[in-house]
Amino acid sequence: MLNKDIPYMHINDNKGDADNELIPGEGAINWKEFSDLIKKCQISPEIVFEVRTLEKTIKSIKYFKENNIYSFSLSNQNLR
Repeated sequence: MLNKDIPYMHINDNKGDADNELIPGEGAINWKEFSDLIKKCQISPEIVFEVRTLEKTIKSIKYFKENNIYSFSLSNQNLR
């Protein structure tokens, strides 16, 4: 089970064979299940997308926002 003391999570997707550092939605991870678990455990860690480039990070944020995966605020409004 996830602990409330988790300050942040490193996030990326993969195809189950290696740490591919894919943009969420490009691999095999069930992000709805991830989001449900975060809500169930009542935690709100900071999210760090480990996807190699700024462009992929922006796509990752957009994927999370568009699919209502994890509720977080953005300090840079250009990432909408």
